[in-house]
Amino acid sequence: MNDTRENAHGKWVGILKGMGFTDKQLSGEHGPCPMCEGKDRFRFTDYKGNGDYFCSGCGPGSGFDLIIQKHDWEFGYAAKKVDQILGTKNIQEVFKPKVDVEKRRRDLNALWQKGTNIALVESHLRKRGLKYNSMWKDLRGINSMYMAKSNKVHDGMLALVRNSQGIPISVHRTYFVERQRKMMPPTESINGGAIRIGVPAGDTLVIGEGVETTIAGMQHYKCEAGYACISAHGMETVKIPQTIERAIILADHDFSFTGQKAAFTLAHRLVEKIAVTVAMSMTQGDDFNDLVNQLGGQVLEFDNES
Repeated sequence: MNDTRENAHGKWVGILKGMGFTDKQLSGEHGPCPMCEGKDRFRFTDYKGNGDYFCSGCGPGSGFDLIIQKHDWEFGYAAKKVDQILGTKNIQEVFKPKVDVEKRRRDLNALWQKGTNIALVESHLRKRGLKYNSMWKDLRGINSMYMAKSNKVHDGMLALVRNSQGIPISVHRTYFVERQRKMMPPTESINGGAIRIGVPAGDTLVIGEGVETTIAGMQHYKCEAGYACISAHGMETVKIPQTIERAIILADHDFSFTGQKAAFTLAHRLVEKIAVTVAMSMTQGDDFNDLVNQLGGQVLEFDNES
């Protein structure tokens, strides 16, 4: 049976179509449930290629759960039916949920327009040992922002995410409760994009993962501009202006080496064209903002200049 699960992985759209499920049922949009027949309860997600779905009446489940509950089959019989479809069809179809880009854009604009309380950003940064600059137009404070985890509203900070051409594509949310961070669904791939803090006045750019980490690096190196890449993957893929001649990359000193890997991956990509420095706290587990708040904290630097 494990072989059936492995063979079915990533092929559930084709398998379910072979069992009579419709394109509409597998679109990723809310609609009638094929099991309990609720009118707007069901949504197919195919999470991690396992044919997953969620129904507010039936609950969540996998592709196997879906066909077992719909047809009232035993697992063994359901596995045989899946094997039959896999054996008679060349299943290549991959789940691609429909994305309403215009709706995403409207949602982003609506949220961004609510960010009017700059004092919240100043206060948040001050508590982190950082200074706010009124020229940072892509950071805004917001009162009463809804958080799904708590099912309540909380104050927070909004940061505009731009693609490599400078076009806004998402909004990153920082909730001041439990330091929760979430990004709004983007209007396009965020690969290459970043949160832009300040405008380069010279040829140097500070690059970090988080907003606070990046600002801490900007203050430490007295640099006017920084790119906050949101994640380790964002750091690896970020694209910087051609006018930049020196990049200061802030590596999170992670126990897992994830932050270090991202920083050196970016450094390796940039080093043939510009001067590069990779900097991180000497204390394992700390990022650059932690370093700023330490008395006598030390910086470890690697660069390609003799």
